[in-house]
This record gives sequence, structure tokens and C-alpha cells, in this order.
Amino acid sequence: MAILVSVENTSHAPMIDGALALGNMLLAAESLGLGSCWIQAPSLLYTSTAGEKVLIKESFIPENHILIGTGLFGHKASESISPTPRRKDIVSTLE
Repeated sequence: MAILVSVENTSHAPMIDGALALGNMLLAAESLGLGSCWIQAPSLLYTSTAGEKVLIKESFIPENHILIGTGLFGHKASESISPTPRRKDIVSTLE
């Protein structure tokens, strides 16, 4: 499931409000055993000229709202995936 988070652009801190709302959704999903991921790319698409005219209307986002981010939610894969081993010596320090 994809959830688009938009906030009224006249609110006091729309970016912070929307980011906190989406962040809390991601945390709630984890507590329910669901997988989730924040996807920022749709926000960039919606702010383009074409996206502003077409996509926002198709998504039923009110004209006075700005899209903050999109959350993807679903059941986690049933197979256990082992983490990728950490690479060593990939950080260089300049003195």
C-alpha cells in the first residue's frame, strides 16, 4: 500500500508536520510487524510542472496542499535475508 502524505501549505511548519506524521506511520508499521519504506521520488515528480497539473488532481490531493513524502507498507518477506557484510577500510581520513 502506498500512502501519500500531504500538508496544507498554510500550516505553521508543513514540512516538519508531514515528516513527523510519515515517520510515525513507519514506526507504527514496524510495531505491527509490517515492512515500510519512505519513498521521496514521488514528491519530486509532483512538484514538477506536469505533476502539479495532472498528478495532484488524479491523487485527490487538495490544491492548497504540498506533498511531503510517500510511505510504502506491506508484509515483510517470509524468508530471512542475511545482512551484507560490512566493508572495511572504506573511510579515508585527511589530516
